[in-house]
Amino acid sequence: FRTAIIADVFVPEYAEDVRFFSRKLANPGRLRRFSTRDLRESLITLFYLAVAAALPVRWWSPICDWASRFRLKRHMRKDFRAYAAATRAVLGDGIDARKLFEAMLTARHRRRMQLAAHLVAGRWTPTIRLEG
Repeated sequence: FRTAIIADVFVPEYAEDVRFFSRKLANPGRLRRFSTRDLRESLITLFYLAVAAALPVRWWSPICDWASRFRLKRHMRKDFRAYAAATRAVLGDGIDARKLFEAMLTARHRRRMQLAAHLVAGRWTPTIRLEG
């Protein structure tokens, strides 16, 4: 940063000058192309690809439940307060925001698992019935 003096203003109550500064960015840093969040998402995707390729379908749901609780403390500390305020504003105060938040985390991991199951060839073929 580069600092420059903008003005000196006399304050009669204190009988002294107050100095105002301006701070400007001297050398803007370059944008990071790859963040730690990208690395974490890539590792989670690789984990679910390995699970979809190696484990039977009946184990997928417990693994998604475990993965959603793995970093629950961090999610509660970072994300829960805003989520709870938003859901209570929409749904009222009679809801259990923590239970909804944990269900949202589990659903997020199940979506990742379904994507991995579709990417692993030949592992999972859901039955689709058309009626009517």
